[in-house]
Amino acid sequence: MPHPPIIIPEVGRGEEAAAGKTIEGMKEIGRRLKEEPPDSLMILTPHHAMGRGLHVICADRFKGDMGMFRARNCRLEVDGDPELALSLAEYVESKGLPVSRSKGRLVELDHASFVPLYYFNKVWETLPRVVIANPLGLSYEESYKLGKFLRQFDVNGKDLGIIFSGDLSHRLIPTAPAGYYPKAKDFDAAVVKAFETSNAQELLSLPEDEIERAGECGLRSALAFLGMTGGESIAVLSYEGPFGVGYCTAIWKPAESTEGNPSGGKAHPYVKLARLSLEHYFKTKKVLDPSEAFLLSPQRDLWDKRRGCFVSIKKLDGALRGCIGTIRPARENLASEIIHNALAAAFEDPRFMPLRQEELAAVKFSVDVLSDLEPVTSIDELDPKVYGVVVEKGLRKGVLLPDLEGVDTVEYQLDIAAQKAGISTLNGAKIYRFTVERYEEVKEDQ
Repeated sequence: MPHPPIIIPEVGRGEEAAAGKTIEGMKEIGRRLKEEPPDSLMILTPHHAMGRGLHVICADRFKGDMGMFRARNCRLEVDGDPELALSLAEYVESKGLPVSRSKGRLVELDHASFVPLYYFNKVWETLPRVVIANPLGLSYEESYKLGKFLRQFDVNGKDLGIIFSGDLSHRLIPTAPAGYYPKAKDFDAAVVKAFETSNAQELLSLPEDEIERAGECGLRSALAFLGMTGGESIAVLSYEGPFGVGYCTAIWKPAESTEGNPSGGKAHPYVKLARLSLEHYFKTKKVLDPSEAFLLSPQRDLWDKRRGCFVSIKKLDGALRGCIGTIRPARENLASEIIHNALAAAFEDPRFMPLRQEELAAVKFSVDVLSDLEPVTSIDELDPKVYGVVVEKGLRKGVLLPDLEGVDTVEYQLDIAAQKAGISTLNGAKIYRFTVERYEEVKEDQ
C-alpha cells in the first residue's frame, strides 16, 4: 500500500481525485479483508524511527494526525501489540537478521502508517492492534529474507495482517517533488512486473545507483512482500503516478485461503510444496529453488532429511492424472525430492499427456514419503494396506505404494508391481517392503 497524504480527502481537498485508481485500490484491499480482519496488524514503514537492521517499535498505543498536511482534525488512535512486537524482534533476531527496538506507552504514528490505517478504518470501522517496524536498516537482500521469515512467524494461532507500506519512484515527471529522472518509470515498471510475476530476482539485481536515482522509499517493503508470498500469485490492483510519484496497490493471501485450492486450507506443507512447484514452473518455466521450500514449514528437521518420495496427481473425482517417485533419495533433501517428482508426475508419466496449466485447479496432490527398504523373505511379512512393495529382478524394478483402492491381497499387489517392471515371474526376484507417510489435499466437503 502506498502512503501519500494527499489521497486522504481531508488533506487533498479535491486534489486526491487525480489518484482515483490508488484510492480505489486502497478501498478494495479493505473490502477484501472486511469479513476476515486480522487479530493484529504489522506495518512495515520506511518513515518511522529507524535503527540498526529492522527497527521494531514496542508501543502500548499509537496516535497521530495529519496536522503537517493541513488537516489536524484528521486523527487516528489505535492500540499497539507490544507482546507481538517483542516476539517479532526476538524471532527476526534468531534468524540472523540485525534488529533494534524502542519502547513507549504512546507513540506517534508516521504518515506511512497513518494513510493505510485511515483507509482500513473507513472500511472496517475498528482497527486491530498494531505493530510498527522500519526496515531501512536492512539491505535489500535482508529485506527479501525478512519476508521469507515472516512467512514462518508463529503468532500463536492468531491471524496476522501485514501492510508493506511504500511509494515507488518520486521522479517520474519534470515537476515531481524529487526532480526528474528519465529511467524512473523503468524502476516502477520493474516493481509492478515483480508483483505480477511474484518474482523478486530482477529487483534484487538492480544496480545500487539506479535505485538511488529512482528516488524510491518502497523497495525494501516490496522485497519483503515478495519474500513473504513465496512465489504465490499476487493480485495487483492498481498503478499510477499522478503527482510524479509512483503508487501501487496489491494484495496477497496464502494459497490455502484462496478459491480453487482443493486442499481447503488444510494441506500439509509437503502437499503445498508439490502444488507450488507446478505453479512456479508454469509461471517462470524454471524449477523452484529448494530453499524456497523451507518457507512452507517450521519443521526444518523434516525438510533437512533425505528420503525417497512419490508425488501423485489425481482429478477431483479420484482418477489418476500422474504419479512419479523415487524409492531411495536421489537429491540433497526431501524438499528437492518433492519438487522434482511433482514436475515428473505432471510432465513425464508416460501413461498421460503432460499436465496443462489450466488443469491445476481441477486436480489434487498427494505426497508419499518412503521409509528405508526392508528385504522380505516371506509373503507373510507383507500387508498391502500397510506396506508398499518393490519387486526387483536383474535390472528390472517394479514399485507399488501401499493402501491403494482395489489392491486387497499380497498376491495381487506383487503381481501389479511385477507387471509394471515387465517381470513375468517372481521366481528369483528380490522383494522389499516399505511404509509411507501419506499427505493428501482434501476438499472441504470431503
